[in-house]
Amino acid sequence: LTFTGANHEVPSESRFGSAVRVSSTTNILIENCDFYFNSGGVYVSARTKNPTVRNCFFKGNDGLGYSEMAQLFFHLSCSNCLAENNIVQDGRTHGIRFYSGAQNVTARGNIIKNEDIGLYFKASKEPRFAEGNVILGCIHSNYNDRVGQPTKALNNTVEMPSYMEDPGESNLLFNPKFV
Repeated sequence: LTFTGANHEVPSESRFGSAVRVSSTTNILIENCDFYFNSGGVYVSARTKNPTVRNCFFKGNDGLGYSEMAQLFFHLSCSNCLAENNIVQDGRTHGIRFYSGAQNVTARGNIIKNEDIGLYFKASKEPRFAEGNVILGCIHSNYNDRVGQPTKALNNTVEMPSYMEDPGESNLLFNPKFV
């Protein structure tokens, strides 16, 4: 499926204009979908358990007027969240965001490019896991897990600036000025 043009008429309410909004569900799978120029792509919230967003393409899903929005957003106490093998690009807020009580969250194999903040784990609850993601060209941060307890991160390729608390030996953090 392809989703385009879902927007809320009031910019500060853009989170309600996401192409797909999931709330209070269990075992939902959103797979092989394209999201273009919506207020947000996928917004998973309140008490959703085991949501998976896989093999989707997100481009320009900007929450204009709501700087907290993301193209792929896991929010409000959802649990066992998986973002896997998605391509997320050319947004103005966050690429993939786990926030506000999202628990047991995993980002695996995603490519995120040209966002304000690429991959963001702020205010999510453990466990948090990031593996095999490539995050490039984001204005403020390509990767951020600044919550006082680092995310378990393995085999990610991340352009600086990055706020990975514990990069470990398997992650590649590079300065684009030296490439």
